[in-house]
Parts: sequence; C-alpha cells; structure tokens
Amino acid sequence: MPTFLRWFIANLIVLAPLFLVADRVYTWYPNDKDWPWWTAVLLIGTLVGAGYGALRFWFATDPDLRDAGKSTEEFIAELEAKNLVRREVYHSRRAFQVEETEDEGSNYFLELADGRVLFISGQMLYEYEPDESGSPRRFPCTEFELVLKSDTGDMLDLHCRGQTLEPEVLAPAFTIEDFKSGWTPENLEILG
Repeated sequence: MPTFLRWFIANLIVLAPLFLVADRVYTWYPNDKDWPWWTAVLLIGTLVGAGYGALRFWFATDPDLRDAGKSTEEFIAELEAKNLVRREVYHSRRAFQVEETEDEGSNYFLELADGRVLFISGQMLYEYEPDESGSPRRFPCTEFELVLKSDTGDMLDLHCRGQTLEPEVLAPAFTIEDFKSGWTPENLEILG
C-alpha cells in the first residue's frame, strides 16, 4: 500500500471517531462552558483509542515495522526461505577508518586480499567496535561474511571470522565538499 494512502487512512481512523464524538458532545451541550467533566474524558479516551487503532493499522500495513519484533536471525531465515538473501565472504589485509559524520555510523576502507578496496559504512558496525564497557573490537577482521538482501543489496548481518584488524589510520570525517563532488563511495562499493 502506498505511504500516502496509509497516512490518509490512519488519519481517518483518528479523526472520524473524534469528529463524531465531538459532534455528539456539541449536540448535547451547545455551549462549551457548560460541559461536564466527563466530556473531556470522553474526548481524550476517543483520541487515545482511535490513535491506538491507527497505530495498529500502520504497523499491520508496513512490512518493515511488522518485522521489527523479530530477531535478526528469524528475519534472515524468512528471507532465505524466499531466496532473497545472498552471502559474500571477504578476506582483508588492512583497514583504514574514517571518522563518522554526525551519526551516520562507522566508515572503513578495507584492503582486500586481491588488492581491491571495500568501503563499508553504517551504524550496524558500532556493535563490532570497542565500547565503554570494555568489549573488544571484532571488526574489521581478516575474514568476514556479509549477509545481504538480494534485491536491494542492503546489509542484514555481518559475521566476523579470522583475526581482528586494528585500523592503521583514523582519517578525518568526509566533508560536505567530498559529498558534493561525489568522491565519497557508496556503502559496500568495491574500489579498484
């Protein structure tokens, strides 16, 4: 269902009952200064109930939100059953990190065993890096597998194998000029 249509229907689910209840209250009490206390409760209750109904409708019609409650493994298993997953294994020798721009996620250039360079970026990489709790770095590493959605190429998961590689360089973040000039690579782009 197109997003505009979903948005329109969700708004109808909220506004129609609210309008009907407000219309009925105005019919009973034409002067809003004479409203008893329970009319406010009735209107707020209608708004909350209709809002809940609209939210349920939105979740039911958006496949990305519907799948949000599933674990990564369950989601990937469902996609694999539909033949919508591909796996790529890479062997890397060195890693170079680029500081993140705002909250776009970590950025790495990985020199692969065949001499090409893979650019990988995203917030998903945070969970493989050292953090305040003292968890060790797991990525980049000498061997890793990317689990990708076949139709879009989106990264679904990352499996680290081999030895951890400490980035040799931490380069400054990409600048606005880098983005404008098209110098910045796309996520999972192989250079060279």
